[in-house]
Amino acid sequence: MSAFPVADAATTRRAMTALVRGERWALVGGLALTVAATAAGLAAPWLLGAIIDAVARGDTGVVDGLAVAVLGFAALRLVLTRLARRAAHRMGSAPRPGCGRGSSTGSWRCPAASWNARAPATW
Repeated sequence: MSAFPVADAATTRRAMTALVRGERWALVGGLALTVAATAAGLAAPWLLGAIIDAVARGDTGVVDGLAVAVLGFAALRLVLTRLARRAAHRMGSAPRPGCGRGSSTGSWRCPAASWNARAPATW
């Protein structure tokens, strides 16, 4: 037995569904940005391997182009990661129903960011 109240799986699923219901497209967009940033991050090691293979073959003419591609994918990953974090922040700081200054019973269950109308996104 726990000293703290623990919700069962069905209650947790219902609560999560209620939180995500109004933010469905923000969640899908944030996940898509995260997947794209991960794919861009995985391109750099593959390109570095291609650079090593090209140098081992003695074909140094393609090294400059591959190095520029590595930098391009690194920059792309940086931008996509920042956008994904911004989307997650905006979704996490959105006001929740039953939370806020006007709700005395629900205020203890509210995350700190929901006390603001909408916390500014850090960029």
